[in-house]
Amino acid sequence: MTISDKTRKILWSRSGGCCAICKVEFVTNPTSANKLSIIGEECHIISKRTNGPRFNEESTSDILDHYDNLILLCANHHKLIDDQVDYYSVERLQQIKRDHEDWVRAIICKLKSVENVNEPSYNGITLLPRIKSGVQLVKHLGGIHFLEHNHDELIDEEYEIVANFMQELSDYSEVYCDLEIKDRILSEQRLDEGIKELESIGLLVFGNSYIKNAVMLNTKSNWKILSIHILRENNPSIIHG
Repeated sequence: MTISDKTRKILWSRSGGCCAICKVEFVTNPTSANKLSIIGEECHIISKRTNGPRFNEESTSDILDHYDNLILLCANHHKLIDDQVDYYSVERLQQIKRDHEDWVRAIICKLKSVENVNEPSYNGITLLPRIKSGVQLVKHLGGIHFLEHNHDELIDEEYEIVANFMQELSDYSEVYCDLEIKDRILSEQRLDEGIKELESIGLLVFGNSYIKNAVMLNTKSNWKILSIHILRENNPSIIHG
């Protein structure tokens, strides 16, 4: 058994894309000559190898590749925990992981209340332009740290359509900077199809990306947020120009 894509997404999301020990960010900025790099490592707390660190012969393969047995670390700390197994026991690593995920959740909650640098508003009301095409939407995908979304109340058959659209958007936001030109164009097409499908059932897409300031490890950082709202076409909060 291997780590499933779903498990990987949960691990990276709950870890905030940074090392559970030193908090270093795993996505490096691109240069003029190179694309961005992803430097994080998905580490097993209990090793899958019989002679590996913290191996337990009673652990089955499905448990070993489960989310509960994984922790996201930088390469330095991955080696450290495997070299110093007496100190970095199963219990200690599980606690490190819990503490780190609590820290990430606290940062996300804080982002909801800190200063919005360039969020468009009028008289205290946030303004989100309507997004009518995939071309409009992908312009916001580069360098996204968080994707926040909201939607009107849905009926049964609408849930899957909205969920599929948001999942596809989330997937593209995670890898967009690393896509080849051809794949970026195809992402525009796929998202355009999703927008059109939503419009066919009376749902409109509104959204914008903006920067929020937050303090992490005593350092003020800028976080790029993509906010997406899916509203019924008769929603009274829609301003028709």
